[in-house]
Amino acid sequence: RCHSGLTVAEFFLACFPLRTLEKLKAKLVQAATPTSTWLLADFEYPAPRSRRLRARLGIAAMYLFFRAFAGVKARALSDPGPFLRVHGFSCVQRKNFQCGMVKSEVWKRIS
Repeated sequence: RCHSGLTVAEFFLACFPLRTLEKLKAKLVQAATPTSTWLLADFEYPAPRSRRLRARLGIAAMYLFFRAFAGVKARALSDPGPFLRVHGFSCVQRKNFQCGMVKSEVWKRIS
């Protein structure tokens, strides 16, 4: 059980294929306390169409590189937001960087 009530997932969840990721998220949520905070930083595809192609190419290149040199098995991004909401977390702060390709979020569990 996590006693500090803090989970930090910075560019961590993007490393796992969907099947593994679902199991991992379930374990992390189970270990969280009723008032936990989850810090999340990860890649995402920006909303404006004008920036989406650049992000898709950049993220695809990163996956190719990390698959070849670090054995990362993931092939696509997965947004943990819906999963966190189902388990009682709410996004209380969000910032975007790198033309919308990188996000930083603070999620809190509201009991």
